[in-house]
Amino acid sequence: MTEPLIVTESEQSLIKVRDEVLRKIGRNLVNFQKIEQLLKGVILSSRMSGYISELENYHKQKSEEIHTQTMGTLVKQFLDNIYLGDSDATTSVNQIKEPYLSFTLSFSTDATYIESKKESLKSLVDERNHLVHHLLLKLDLLSIESCLEMGSFLDEQRERQKEEHEHLRSLQKNISEAWAEFSAFYASDEGIKAIELSWLQQSPVVSVLFELANSLARPDGWTLLNHAAQQIQSILPDELANLKKRNGYNTLKEILVASELFELESESTEKGGTRLLYRVKPELVNMYH
Repeated sequence: MTEPLIVTESEQSLIKVRDEVLRKIGRNLVNFQKIEQLLKGVILSSRMSGYISELENYHKQKSEEIHTQTMGTLVKQFLDNIYLGDSDATTSVNQIKEPYLSFTLSFSTDATYIESKKESLKSLVDERNHLVHHLLLKLDLLSIESCLEMGSFLDEQRERQKEEHEHLRSLQKNISEAWAEFSAFYASDEGIKAIELSWLQQSPVVSVLFELANSLARPDGWTLLNHAAQQIQSILPDELANLKKRNGYNTLKEILVASELFELESESTEKGGTRLLYRVKPELVNMYH
């Protein structure tokens, strides 16, 4: 018959504080993981750019890239994106082949706050690495004093974790709300029209029309549309044909009107006919110059 195990009062106290410190270690490790996940979420959702047909693949690729990054790398990218407004985060596009969307979220704040945020996040990264790789080596699980001392440190660490966790969660909430508004708008008739209008205004044909409105302008500021049409037919025959086919335009005049960038006028010719003139809307000259 096996004799019952007798546990002394001191051993019971040790077991109790040891179990508690192990629980706190697990808690703080999970908290660091939560912070990492929030960093990934904020980084992923704060920047987006690409053609509409490629956005799903863009999101998947960025998600895979971020998934393997260390907490230190995530913190640097987070600071660059959200507070420093890193200009390399979006891609420059020379020629628009279809509607292209770009979404960027960042905050302008003073240098003192940014430096403070950098220091607090760097400190948290160091604490995470220390907890995972070094701190537990200092813990004596057979010592009540050592367990209590470690428990107090872990409680203090948790408070620092809570502060950053709440900050990141608030950012994530704001970004999610912005994305919801963004998605709702671009799913609406108004949003679809805005996308199509933006794409048309940035198309090569309309860009050349804009340039020709300056280079071929008469002293009165108007440009003969037939002269511009000849130039575009010579320079961009395929682009013009594709634009007409995609949007159902029959004439260059329809493209001018649809772009909402130009004014049209007709004037009589010496032979009794009429011809069309166009110019950039006066209020848009400096904006698009």
